Amino acid sequence: MTTLMYEGLFVVEPQRRSGGLALIWKESTQAEFVGFSQHHVDVKVNIDGMNAWNSTEVYEEPKRTQRRRTWDLLRSLARDSNLTWPLNNCPGRSSEVFMQQDRDK
Repeated sequence: MTTLMYEGLFVVEPQRRSGGLALIWKESTQAEFVGFSQHHVDVKVNIDGMNAWNSTEVYEEPKRTQRRRTWDLLRSLARDSNLTWPLNNCPGRSSEVFMQQDRDK
């Protein structure tokens, strides 16, 4: 069995066979949960010696016709924080959400 060597874990369970997110962190990192849904986890991160920043894990809407919802979520989250905001994508699918045609629908 593999040990991950992290002390914190937060999971958004998948619905049926899609979705699901996990956020893990070290004890030395302070993570303040701002919000979450089936498609995102948003936290304020504090690490000693660094400025606080937001981290948002995103899992896009699985149906292309509903990708606009992902963009609406991202816009809403951006309005709610003035911290540095690196956006983290779940590999394999969410890079598709950054296609222009999805954003502008």
